[in-house]
Amino acid sequence: MALIEYADFQCPFCRRFDHDVYPQIRDSYVTTGKVKYFHRDMPLPFHDGAMPAARAAHCATEQGKFWEMHDSLLGDAASLTAADIDQRATRLGMNVPQLDQCIASDRFADIIQRSVSEANTMQISGTPTFIIGILDEDGKSISVKRTVVGASPFESFKAAIEPLLASAR
Repeated sequence: MALIEYADFQCPFCRRFDHDVYPQIRDSYVTTGKVKYFHRDMPLPFHDGAMPAARAAHCATEQGKFWEMHDSLLGDAASLTAADIDQRATRLGMNVPQLDQCIASDRFADIIQRSVSEANTMQISGTPTFIIGILDEDGKSISVKRTVVGASPFESFKAAIEPLLASAR
């Protein structure tokens, strides 16, 4: 089973989900191996810091720090300027010049655009939006079973996930 989050790093609702709900999902489903969790980018056009932040998260992958940068970007409501992203990277022990060079490039533009296109195809218009479904055997495609929109409480996710887990047994 998979849970795919379409998120914008500048979105206050994404931040609320990451703080209040994701830890419960992680502890109940992800770390137990019941659900695989995936992040997809959906930088909204009216959030001017969202695209640089998405690039920063992907560029952090090159230094083995995607999830650390992800969590830092959603960790507080500070700005997402280049200087702020550099401060976050410094705190994470990253090579900042390497990160900056990657962010300035278009190295991950296709991955970010693919996520946005997927969201558009599924008529996802706001963040966060979550797709819950069953992964095929090779783990490359998902059969969508449920959608949860917004920073819904943990109980909403549990109500969507538990019946799918039960039917998969």
